[in-house]
Amino acid sequence: MEKQLIDIKNQTISLSYMHDLIKLTDRYPHRASDIWDSVGKNQFISKTELLNVLLSSGVINKDLDVTIVGSWYGTILIPVLAPLVKSISCIDIDEETTQIATNIFDFDNVRYIKENPFDKNFGCFRNTDNVLIINTSCEHMGSLRDLIDMQRIPAPNQKNVWFAFQSNNMFGIEGHINCKHGIDEFKEDLPWNHELISEREIEEERGTRFFLFGRFTQPPRTPREENNE
Repeated sequence: MEKQLIDIKNQTISLSYMHDLIKLTDRYPHRASDIWDSVGKNQFISKTELLNVLLSSGVINKDLDVTIVGSWYGTILIPVLAPLVKSISCIDIDEETTQIATNIFDFDNVRYIKENPFDKNFGCFRNTDNVLIINTSCEHMGSLRDLIDMQRIPAPNQKNVWFAFQSNNMFGIEGHINCKHGIDEFKEDLPWNHELISEREIEEERGTRFFLFGRFTQPPRTPREENNE
């Protein structure tokens, strides 16, 4: 593979990457339209905005572990982020999607996990002290507040827990169970222990996508915890 598979400035993919995707669709013809949609115009619009914010934030570095919730095939995010971070964990509940995704890239620091992040035993968010949680599919799953509260994020030992979340107002699309009418409604779904750094509204052909970037903060310590130090 070429070193630069994705050109986020021009929102294009390299010729060799295109050939790899063609081979993939030949192998999984029933998923061909889904795979091409993952590198389509609307996906590039939303993912480019997210990547531009992340790459200019100073958060992305070789000590950062990234967890992508609802990762799908990761066709845009992974080739840009994998060379720049310590590791990427791609989480999706669909077994075949996870299987297909493992056949796209050969990055040593990327792993694919079929699991439900709303499972109380899910632990990928808490296994590192410097983590970025990306979820560009919030409209496809339940409450962010419930998810973060259930996973008890951040854990006491975690120094930095960043988040980059996207949802939209595209009601009526199959699988969209948690759309938002506006960005303020989306912000209301965040848990109280967050610091919002950036918010964007991204216009697409089908509607508006909402983007929130920030970090989760540690809850205040109780007097007992302070006395135990």
